[in-house]
Amino acid sequence: MLDDASSPRYQIVPRITKVPTEVKASKETSHFLTRHHTAIVKTKEAKNVADVAAELVLTEKAAEDALQPAKLKQASDRVASVLKMIRSTSNPDTLTHIATTQSPIAFNAALLKEMSVVSRSVDDLAQLHLINRILSASDPSSATTFAHKWAKYFDGGKAPKKRDDLFRTVAHW
Repeated sequence: MLDDASSPRYQIVPRITKVPTEVKASKETSHFLTRHHTAIVKTKEAKNVADVAAELVLTEKAAEDALQPAKLKQASDRVASVLKMIRSTSNPDTLTHIATTQSPIAFNAALLKEMSVVSRSVDDLAQLHLINRILSASDPSSATTFAHKWAKYFDGGKAPKKRDDLFRTVAHW
């Protein structure tokens, strides 16, 4: 489990999810929002509400599996490397990948640890996110990587590797 040295963390875990009989028997369909890479899109075809409810129950079970002691130990072991990444990376896609896919529990613990000591890294993360959102807004129909967006906006140039250099480049914005 994550110890006090790693950071406090908070997790809200639903204990009982019941799908009402009316929903299970429902023939109602609807278009739902879903995540596709970096974009939120409406499903092309209407999905049965009962099927979506069943998927939500499976998602809940997957979330509970992530909190098993072995998984928490694994996350605890990753906190130091995630902290290093939070403090140094200049690529918002890397942080998003760690936070959502690779190790969300370790990312949460590392971020809370940085917040508890009022680290500059937290401000830097907010600035990186803002830069990423600005580049995304320049071509909202495109779902590409940060490096691709940067190259497109800066006429093929590569994004600076160091965070301070990146911030200096966009300081005039």
